[in-house]
Amino acid sequence: LPPPGGGLVGTTNRIANVAKATGVATSIATAGTILTQPNSPALPKEMSFEQLAEAGKVEDRGGLTRAGRGLQKHGGRPGSVFPNPSGSVSQINTQGQEVLEDILNNPNNEIIETQGGSTKVYDPNGRGAHFDKNGSFIGFIERQYE
Repeated sequence: LPPPGGGLVGTTNRIANVAKATGVATSIATAGTILTQPNSPALPKEMSFEQLAEAGKVEDRGGLTRAGRGLQKHGGRPGSVFPNPSGSVSQINTQGQEVLEDILNNPNNEIIETQGGSTKVYDPNGRGAHFDKNGSFIGFIERQYE
């Protein structure tokens, strides 16, 4: 369940603002991050958003990358929060990578480390990306089916 009064990101931001106002902290970082940051305190181990984005470019089947194949699988499902990809294999790979980077770059993303050590990153629209404990891209996930 989310914390009272809003989601985890909102609660975290309110706590950070109180800490800064009371002198407990001298600065606050924004929730989420961008791909150019080497590491995020919210990510486990030595992972970075840039490394996670690169994991989507790994070749999979039929000329598709992991991100392209993941988008092809999810985008074609009725009611999916993911867009249905179209075009050539190269275009589908590009579309999949763009979706992955949109999720990772969202300043309001939610990062969950599972008991098994994998990492799930969700954007506010319910689109998610799942990575194994080594940072390999497993595939896209949807909050509505979790």
